[in-house]
Amino acid sequence: MRLWRRLYLDVRLWAERRSWSLISAVALLGTMLAFVFLVDEHPWLTGMRGNLIGEVAGGVIFLLVGFHFGRKVEDTILRRAEMDHHLERMNRFITFLESEGHYDVIFPSLATKREPYGLIYRVEPVRLGGKALKRTTEIETSYLLMVARPAYEEILSPEQLADYERSPITIGRRYFCRFFNGAWHMGLSTYPGDWHEFHMFGKQGEFEDSVTAEEFYAEAARSTDRT
Repeated sequence: MRLWRRLYLDVRLWAERRSWSLISAVALLGTMLAFVFLVDEHPWLTGMRGNLIGEVAGGVIFLLVGFHFGRKVEDTILRRAEMDHHLERMNRFITFLESEGHYDVIFPSLATKREPYGLIYRVEPVRLGGKALKRTTEIETSYLLMVARPAYEEILSPEQLADYERSPITIGRRYFCRFFNGAWHMGLSTYPGDWHEFHMFGKQGEFEDSVTAEEFYAEAARSTDRT
């Protein structure tokens, strides 16, 4: 009784993991064994026909088992690639917090009729002594950043600006940010109940006057002479 219960639990586990190829291989093998032991001197089991049936069934079982383990290897590779992608996203934003001046980030959960993909804000890192300010505990690390203004503010319509005014994010306020569940999140306190997921969107430079290569070289030469 215990053996059948264990077999039943194993089959349920395989089904939950969608290991249908392994289940099919076990079922086919069980059917073959039952057929051999329960049926005596069947014409299919004698001569060349019996050998051929055995070889074909064995090949099918081998292919099914190989397919199962191939899927397991593929799933492992995909999980590793996903982990590497998350690590890259986390490290990219930490680099910004430690050494860059500003970045535009998008909040998918704050989508509006005029901004269907989410509101976009310019954020700036908060540093003390040249180092990114962060709160570190035994189980988590939260960085501090400040929301500077809506991105592309110069070209936003009054209706779009009204969407930013109604947003739960306040311009000029400092927030905690933390990476979890595969994405960066931002919130007012360390309690994640009111945190909003965001993604790095891009960087918009300030408008500058055009300069020629000769003008740039002359300015660089003058700076060198003064030093």
